[in-house]
Amino acid sequence: MAATHEDPGWTSDFRVLIGSVDLSLDDVNAVPEVLRARQACLLDDERTEHLSFRAPKALIEAAKRESGIQSPTELGILVLATLAQPDPVASFLKRTHASLARARSLTSDLRAARRRYMSDEERTS
Repeated sequence: MAATHEDPGWTSDFRVLIGSVDLSLDDVNAVPEVLRARQACLLDDERTEHLSFRAPKALIEAAKRESGIQSPTELGILVLATLAQPDPVASFLKRTHASLARARSLTSDLRAARRRYMSDEERTS
């Protein structure tokens, strides 16, 4: 009680509130895949379409844990934005299909392809 600066013997009614908050403060709009989808004008359309599907709960929970996103809508936007991005490895393989026999390192070519498609934030981390 000394920390309260009250007279000795002072007491009050002490209560403890116990609860929980189920809220994620992550913003899907800050995720690199969503930023790239926005830059490609894929999120500018005011028209929307409702998607409804069932998925195994364990898969959904793992995706939420991995992404930090709790909202089903934002999780769906992240998934669609990720799928809408070009795959740098696939692009590289299509481009170099006939020329892989040349004396270049496949590993360094893949790294270079990935760097071309990475955002500035991904490069610095």
